[in-house]
Amino acid sequence: MENVIDIQFDKYNIYVNLKIKPNPFSITILSIFVLLLCFIFAILTQEFLKEKEGSVLLPIIILFIFFLFLPIRYLLWNLFGRETLIINAKSISFYRNYGLIETNLKTINYNQLGIDFNFSRERNGIKLGQILFYDYLEENNLPKLIHETTILIDLDQLTLIESMVHKIFVNQFKIENKFIGFSLN
Repeated sequence: MENVIDIQFDKYNIYVNLKIKPNPFSITILSIFVLLLCFIFAILTQEFLKEKEGSVLLPIIILFIFFLFLPIRYLLWNLFGRETLIINAKSISFYRNYGLIETNLKTINYNQLGIDFNFSRERNGIKLGQILFYDYLEENNLPKLIHETTILIDLDQLTLIESMVHKIFVNQFKIENKFIGFSLN
């Protein structure tokens, strides 16, 4: 599993695109599990229709949707999963793409941004984990978790993102205080 991370930076925003690359074996097992659940549902539905128990069909359909929604969503995420983050000096925005389904863009404003790394595992000597974003609350300066990524990144990429966040805040400070860039030439 080698996740793909694309980081773009302009003076005001950082665009982080994370794409999951799962193990083919796990995708195969998950696909077989989803097909088995569909097969069981088809057999149960057919049995109830043979006995003309139509009143039981609606609860079976509801249970099927309930029990199959999460495995299908997880399968789609492992096949096509992408997460996009947009970080700027005032907010973090993100959305997830499941291939067929895309969530709405959610924007979270913050007072002061903090970034941390939640270590999950180590592969080939590279530490992998999630990015955690904190807002230091204005009233008591305590950290509050506002977002965490679902796709793992390595520690070097987090360091790159942190340096870009620092550049955004430096640019924001220059704009707010009307600093003018100059040259000695």
